[in-house]
Order: sequence, then structure tokens, then C-alpha cells
Amino acid sequence: MKALKTTSWLWIVPVALMVTLIALPAWSYLAEFDSSSFVPGTPDHWVGGVVTYQLNPASATANGNIKDQGTRSAVAVMLAAFSAWQSAPGVSLNVTRGADDNSTTHPVTTENLIAFSCSSGCNFNTDKALAVTITNTNNGVITNANIFFNQSQVLTTVSANASDTEQDMQTVATHEVGHFFGMDHSGVVGAIMFPVAPTVETQLSDDDVAGITSVYPAS
Repeated sequence: MKALKTTSWLWIVPVALMVTLIALPAWSYLAEFDSSSFVPGTPDHWVGGVVTYQLNPASATANGNIKDQGTRSAVAVMLAAFSAWQSAPGVSLNVTRGADDNSTTHPVTTENLIAFSCSSGCNFNTDKALAVTITNTNNGVITNANIFFNQSQVLTTVSANASDTEQDMQTVATHEVGHFFGMDHSGVVGAIMFPVAPTVETQLSDDDVAGITSVYPAS
């Protein structure tokens, strides 16, 4: 039996580097795999596409880095991000929001927690990381996953207000939920799973849809 932990990041980079990335050849979607060899095993997945997650709403206001919540809450953003993947055509996902975690600390846990800041265990390696998804797997089966937003980044819950100084939270959230379901980064510029965040991109691309349906196909 093999148990592995995967950490997936979403980055924000200088414009000059972004141009360099766009010039690279585009690869299609990728699912994450347990295998450490060149021959992939079973793609990482929740058994039957069934999962229950918990939110920690208190962490959304812990550091004041998430803006415009009077207009739209951080919780509403997360619900929209999950809905984007669940409602993709040809996908079978049974996702439930469990009872909120109202603790004042929000470390990496085993309860499928989504928190809007992190008290310990996230190990943000750079202030350019917008968020992180930490996934534990066992022979391709996802056993638990956490999503944490970097409290050193300024995010807005209203996409129209995204700017050079405020990153659109739903764009980041939708990308991280893709990792939560087992999707790896895509080489297709414009895909939600492209590893560098655009200003605003909240809709799944055809590449994202093809990826998620390959792991959770509807009967």
C-alpha cells in the first residue's frame, strides 16, 4: 500500500515571465498520479466521486486580506468554485458541504478543510504563491485534501474588482478545487488548471472539462 502527500500551488508571476511561459508548447490536461515512476498508475480520485468537505469561515476575516466580503462572502466564492467542477458536462461528482469548522486555528488536518488563511503546516514557500492544496492519497485514492489561501496575498471576492494589487479569489479557488479533485496542472494557457493565475478566469475551459470527465465520467 502506498500513501503519498501531494502539494499543489498556484502562482502569480511577473509579466516578463508570463510571456515566456506562453511561448512554450501547450500540453493538454493532466491528472495527478501516485506513481513515482514514468508509468502512471491509477489517477488520484475520490472513490465514486463522493466527498464531504468543511469550510472555516472565521479564517476569511482573520487577516483582512480578503476584500469586498460585504458584497460577496468568501464562502460564496468557494461554493461557486465547487459548482464549476460539479456542473461540468459529463461529470459524476457527489460533493457535500459538511458542518463548518469554527475553530480559531486552521492548520493542515485530515478533515478535508478549506480555510482562507493557514495557522500551521502550509509551508508557503514564497509570497508569490496564492494558495495551496495538500492532498493525501493511497494507491490513487484520495484520502483527504486541504485547501489554504495565502494570507500574505490580497484577494477580492468580486471578480470585477480584480487588479494588479488584488487577485480574483474565485479564479484562485476554482484552480485549487481542481487540485482537490485530483487534477494536475495543464499546459494550456487559459485553462483553469494552468499554473499561473490570470487576472480573472472562473469558467472551465474545454481542456479542464476533458480532464475532470476522464477521472469522474458520468455513466
